[in-house]
Amino acid sequence: MVVLDQASKAIVLTTLGPGHADRDVALIGSAVAIEYAENRGAAFGLLGGQNVLLAVMAVAVLVGLAAFYWRQRAPSRWLVGAVGLIVGGALGNLVDRVRLGYVVDFVAIGPWPNFNLADSAITVGVVSLTVLMLVADPPRPPQSGARRETGADTPVRDTGA
Repeated sequence: MVVLDQASKAIVLTTLGPGHADRDVALIGSAVAIEYAENRGAAFGLLGGQNVLLAVMAVAVLVGLAAFYWRQRAPSRWLVGAVGLIVGGALGNLVDRVRLGYVVDFVAIGPWPNFNLADSAITVGVVSLTVLMLVADPPRPPQSGARRETGADTPVRDTGA
C-alpha cells in the first residue's frame, strides 16, 4: 500500500505539482478529476499547520494498532487486511508529512475535499475493522427484568427463606 500510495503521489507531483501550469485533469466532467492539492492538516484540513502533532498522532495510532494486533490469538485474514490497510495508509501519509511537510492529495470528487490512496485505504480499513469487531462481539441488548446474575467469584448466601 505504501509503495502504491507513494508512486501515485510521485506521478501527481511530477505532472501536476508545483511549477506546472496545469494543476488538474478532468476525468468525468467536473464530477471527478485528478487535482493536485497540499493538505497541511488532517482530514478535511483540520489542525492545519500542526505537522509535528499530526505526525506524533499517526505514530501513536500505529503503536496502538500494533498492540491491538499482536494481542489477537489467531487473527483472521479479514483482520490482517483491515489492519494492513490502516497501517499502510497511515505510513503513506506519514512519509509525506516527514518528507514534504504536507500530504499530497489528488483525487477530486465533486465538492468533497481532495484525498489520496492512503486516505482511501485508511477509510476502508477502519470501516472493515469496525464491522469485524461488531460481528465478532455484537452488542447485546440489555436484559429485562430485575434478575440478578452472579459471577463465579460472587458468594451466594442462603437466607433460609
